[in-house]
Amino acid sequence: MMGFFDSPQISQMAFNARRCASGSSLVAGAVDGTVRVGEGRATRIGYRLFPQPTARASSVPVLLLIKFHGNSELAADYDRGICPMRQMLRSSAFRLALLVVDFRGFGWSDGSPALTKLPGDACDVMDALFATELPKHGLSDAVVVVHGRSIGSVCAARVASSPHSARLAGMIIESGLNVITELPMVKQLVKMMPKIAYVVPLLPDPFQQCKQMRAMPETLPLLVLHGEADQVCPAAHGQQLYDAAASRRKIIKRWGSGPRGHNDLGTHPAYHPLVLNFLERCVALAAALAKVGGAARGAAAERHAALPSAAEIGAMRAKELKARLSVLGVDASRCVEKSDFVALLGATYASATAPSGGGAAAVAEVDSGWALSAPSVQLAPALSGGAFFATCAAVGVGFALLARSLLFVETRGAVALAAAFIIIGTLAAGL
Repeated sequence: MMGFFDSPQISQMAFNARRCASGSSLVAGAVDGTVRVGEGRATRIGYRLFPQPTARASSVPVLLLIKFHGNSELAADYDRGICPMRQMLRSSAFRLALLVVDFRGFGWSDGSPALTKLPGDACDVMDALFATELPKHGLSDAVVVVHGRSIGSVCAARVASSPHSARLAGMIIESGLNVITELPMVKQLVKMMPKIAYVVPLLPDPFQQCKQMRAMPETLPLLVLHGEADQVCPAAHGQQLYDAAASRRKIIKRWGSGPRGHNDLGTHPAYHPLVLNFLERCVALAAALAKVGGAARGAAAERHAALPSAAEIGAMRAKELKARLSVLGVDASRCVEKSDFVALLGATYASATAPSGGGAAAVAEVDSGWALSAPSVQLAPALSGGAFFATCAAVGVGFALLARSLLFVETRGAVALAAAFIIIGTLAAGL
């Protein structure tokens, strides 16, 4: 059923793929590259990097904005926008670098566009960027913020729910989508194809955007931008993503006046000041966390230097080992042999040298200006989607058999009753 979303009809509607040659940029210093994604890493995805200006003091951190663009854009299109962007996002707090990632079939990337490939490709891209590409371009220590616009929000959300989120300092979702079958253009397509109208509500959600947002770290800053007049991805989609996000450092801006459509938010006079403020706070937060992390590592090193080595522990007598454990408040009653005391004391000292994360968030708030909001209450379903579906199906069939045996309904009515329960279970479970 997932093949429906990669069918030619859907792909033609979802993507406006265009081609261009690698190395065609007229922007001084721009670098084109490719990373490998997909099964066997057999598919190449193109990207264009606009490095940070080199004239500024090297002590100013580099902020790398990794952008997953919309369905009609190319990484090469940002040749026209990079200079205005640098001007409007000029800050004394960071030097801006921009890396724009294409999709399959776009620019100099391999293959053809495919909706269901977007999330996995995004994670594969980040794998390659952090492992080889960023170090190659001198950006290993850059403060990284991911920006997903329109269909690119699918990529950003999946990255934020992956282990790569530990390397992120923030995320921006602009004109993002939630459930693809709820988009106006998809609904219009379904009306034009009546033979599949009954199938679409039963299709699984290929992106599960709200699930991804619920899985993002609570401490990762999030900025959601949306226009009230967006006819492609209605503002309700952005609100749903914001509401689902686990982040306790999240901001939403819905524009109800001025430019407020799907593709014109960047021309709103309040757009760049809002983004600039968000980026500066992300940089401050990253610096504060680095400071706290460095202090924790330093404290751990001091504790480690003051503790006996493994050889010194091994040379102690059992009585001395037991005495040390007693002073440390460790229960050694289960130790019998000297080797037991040695192992227990070694493990105790090892845990004492581990960096403590306690208080890091609080210190970061003071130093960066970010405050953690109260944890959002996420009501977990009592049953998973599959279990809920199975329960509804079982109840429906059982109830139908009971009604038929008691002669409340005829066989045809019993079948209809069971089918109704199964359909309800399918819709409610999102299968």
